[in-house]
Amino acid sequence: MSLLAVADAQAAILERMTTLASESIELTAALGRVLARPMYADRDAPPFANSAMDGYAVLVGDVAQASADQPVALQIIERVAAGAVPTHELRAGSAIRIMTGAQVPANAEAVVPFEETDEGQPNAQPDVVRMFQATQHGSNIRPAGEDMQAGALVLNAGQVLHAGSIGVLATIGAAQVPVFRQPRVAIIATGDELVDVGIEPNPGQIRNSNGYANAAQVREAGAIPIIMPIVPDNAEALRAILAQAVAEADVLLTSGGVSVGDYDLVKQILNEVGKLEFWRVRMRPGKPLAFGSINGKPIFGLPGNPVSAMVCFELFVRPALRKIGGYQQLFRPSVWAKLLDADLESNERRQYLRVIVKSSAEGLTAELTGAQGSGLVSSMARANGLLIVPEASRGIIRGEYAEIVLFGELH
Repeated sequence: MSLLAVADAQAAILERMTTLASESIELTAALGRVLARPMYADRDAPPFANSAMDGYAVLVGDVAQASADQPVALQIIERVAAGAVPTHELRAGSAIRIMTGAQVPANAEAVVPFEETDEGQPNAQPDVVRMFQATQHGSNIRPAGEDMQAGALVLNAGQVLHAGSIGVLATIGAAQVPVFRQPRVAIIATGDELVDVGIEPNPGQIRNSNGYANAAQVREAGAIPIIMPIVPDNAEALRAILAQAVAEADVLLTSGGVSVGDYDLVKQILNEVGKLEFWRVRMRPGKPLAFGSINGKPIFGLPGNPVSAMVCFELFVRPALRKIGGYQQLFRPSVWAKLLDADLESNERRQYLRVIVKSSAEGLTAELTGAQGSGLVSSMARANGLLIVPEASRGIIRGEYAEIVLFGELH
């Protein structure tokens, strides 16, 4: 198979992804999930006109002449706390003491805040309030339906639920929320040299960093990771774990075994038990990426080098998981930043270099994390972006701006 361009590989993958069905979950578990259908207000919000301030409900004409020099005295005929319903209407020369959020009397024209009255002053009378300032119609009154009107669309399908949208769902009484199901991703690390993180490696062995790094990426993409047992370089063991993964997961993710070595078995087994759609992408790191399916479930064969595996995940697996999970925004955001520390040469493959992107008074800047070997997992820990050096270009000169895929917070 010839090498695919990055964009062509991404398109081929996304074309084969289908969004999962929806499920209903409790509102308390909905943060960060993707809404599966539009939501509508079941009633006006607020459902009644209420006070925006602690103060006094009045008729505007009664206080039209009020001033600090010539205050207007009004008779207090009722006191209404939040949650209570007023039992009186205002009449000329009267006021109703009212708390923030409380329902205002039907004929109230404004609410005068305590600060504009003699509330709390030593000479204040218990049943009379003096007004020091005129007011306008509607002042400090929130009308019914000001926020949401009954039947109005309040949240669109595909919206990622955050604290504000959770508040809206609570307001409309959505105790159960329809969301897209999160894809379950089986993570399979392959190689005789691998041991789990809690085991002291023997000579020739290394710990399984890919499995846990990829699991973190899966969770960050809004999916559910399932870390499978490490698989040795054995065809029967690989067939067995793939069969188990197909039964348990929506997506399969392997690392290692996709290059051209004597023990690189993933492509071979995938061709036997499923379908290999493509192998190798015109990029660095991450050239040996494989993609296919087993029983209709997508499988990504990531390279074994830690940086290659994580970069391939960001560019290919993450967008696929986002589409499966119902997200509208599939790709990481891109920014342009000034390269500070090196001239970068181009070659026949698109390069993705680990950089630290910082925000300054002059704009965004980018510096390489150091050596760019595909086995240097610590370089990914320091990075918050991948700087793109386009293939077959003149490269990027220090001081020029470069496109960067941003995957972490700005420094």
